[in-house]
Amino acid sequence: PQARALRKHVDTLQESHPEAGIIVLGDMNDFEFSTAIKLLTQGNQGLVNLMETVPLENRYTYIYQGVSQILDHILVSQNLVSRSNIHVAHVNSDMSEANRSSDHDPVLAWLATP
Repeated sequence: PQARALRKHVDTLQESHPEAGIIVLGDMNDFEFSTAIKLLTQGNQGLVNLMETVPLENRYTYIYQGVSQILDHILVSQNLVSRSNIHVAHVNSDMSEANRSSDHDPVLAWLATP
């Protein structure tokens, strides 16, 4: 329900303001192949998941039982993709619990202004 409402809002924004740069980001607590993420990224006006541009060996923000996973995402409108850069800072998930500030790694993004 939340993903559908968000997609509807994004579509409305894109229809009324096609030049707008739209960013949806955060700990979505969901995998890149989940129904919710796919709903936000599918179709002609779908958002683009910048995590998919990260080199495969660095494409994780969380480790659960030894399995690297993406739970944090930065989704942008298609007009922002060429002006975007992303980096996952592996400063938490690779560390023991005693040596980290969170169980998720921060994701950094740079977006150039036109």
